[in-house]
Amino acid sequence: MKPSVVIIGYGRFGKTFASLLKRHCRIFIIEKKKNIIPERGIKKIPLEEIRGKNFIILAVPINQVENIVQQIAPFLSNNSVVCDVCSVKEQPILQMKKYLSKAISIIGTHPLFGPDSVGGIKNIIVCPARISKNRLQDFLMILKESSMIPEKMSALQHDELIAHSLFVAQFIGRSLSEINLPSEKITTLNSTMLRHIAHTSVRDSMELFCDMYRYNRFAKKIPIQIITAMKQLMKKIQIERINNVAKI
Repeated sequence: MKPSVVIIGYGRFGKTFASLLKRHCRIFIIEKKKNIIPERGIKKIPLEEIRGKNFIILAVPINQVENIVQQIAPFLSNNSVVCDVCSVKEQPILQMKKYLSKAISIIGTHPLFGPDSVGGIKNIIVCPARISKNRLQDFLMILKESSMIPEKMSALQHDELIAHSLFVAQFIGRSLSEINLPSEKITTLNSTMLRHIAHTSVRDSMELFCDMYRYNRFAKKIPIQIITAMKQLMKKIQIERINNVAKI
């Protein structure tokens, strides 16, 4: 029998993840919005019916994880595996460990793709937190069968990596989007790349961006580092200008 997977949160990413997994799993969703109708082959269930299901995936914003984990804790079976798909890993894992029985397996994941990029390479970071080797292998096999490429690392390694990659790109991209970069037919490759970063950065919600800053301890230093570097560059420009004027 196919493994059972419950996806809590049927938003843009929840729908994407469900579509990827449904070929190899029995998919159930929990969604508080009453007007949400799942696609064919996916069943909507109430919270209490997660008992006995193999994998529980929390496809909710980081700021909602703690509340959701507390809600599902009384209904979980001892053989269940609970994982999140947030862009921060240390904080959600701490919350799952805090509220879930030690008999419940826990994995942190971060899919490095989304609804707009699901047609490309689907890398997914996997941070084993509390799980046996056999259960982890079962989970990794499901990901691989669903065309995802898992990469294992610790939650700390993940958060440091994402702070210096995704968060940096988001911070710069969102800043650039505020100055309305013009779209020119004749331009440089770098300008095209900057416009692309600005355009794709605002596709993700401001909630996601703020949550990365709020919950990723490594991200908190990034804005100041970038702003300081820009101020230092501005000083160099001003000094160079003064030197050039003096030579005239």
